[in-house]
Amino acid sequence: CDVRVLVKAPGECHTYAEIELGLKEHKPSVLFLVHSESSSGICQPLDGIGALCHKHNCLIIVDTVATLGGTPFFTDDWGLDCVYTGSQKCLGAHPGIAPITFGPRAMYHHTGAISLVYALRESLAQIAEEGLENSWKRHHNTIEHLWAGIEKMGLEMFVKDKAHRLPTVTSIIIPEGFPDWKAVPNYLMKKHKVELVGGIGPTAGK
Repeated sequence: CDVRVLVKAPGECHTYAEIELGLKEHKPSVLFLVHSESSSGICQPLDGIGALCHKHNCLIIVDTVATLGGTPFFTDDWGLDCVYTGSQKCLGAHPGIAPITFGPRAMYHHTGAISLVYALRESLAQIAEEGLENSWKRHHNTIEHLWAGIEKMGLEMFVKDKAHRLPTVTSIIIPEGFPDWKAVPNYLMKKHKVELVGGIGPTAGK
């Protein structure tokens, strides 16, 4: 398996031109993109990328674990060949199942966990009852209040461009000179039962 990586600095998303340049240079069979890059809180724009991949005879796979159900996403309109997510995030079901959709070349390969499928069906029914656009609106309205509160406290957001921030994951820069960032999530969990996690990969400790 020959894997080539298009690298961006944490907090930045890939542009259409950069992706096209990568497709021309590497000529991949499959392009993998993360819609919700939760380590930095970035939301990767996808409109037009599916058509671009097909133009270069390339399939596209998209990770929507932290976004599906929480922000607008259009698998068919964007021409995406494979999309997967997690049941326990914006869909609000139990963890343990990974919903996935394929294009025409979908394949059956194992028996699914039936109880989890029923739980997922119920969570999808709840989203349908609320209305998908209302679910998106609820997530966006809630995160706007959170961002305002964070900035009011004098803290700095990791993703500067508001248009590129995830509405489902918020990344905050650790204040300069703060001795031990782990003390904050430990305190919040102990006193308020609120869970925070640190960055991963290039954002670890930041």
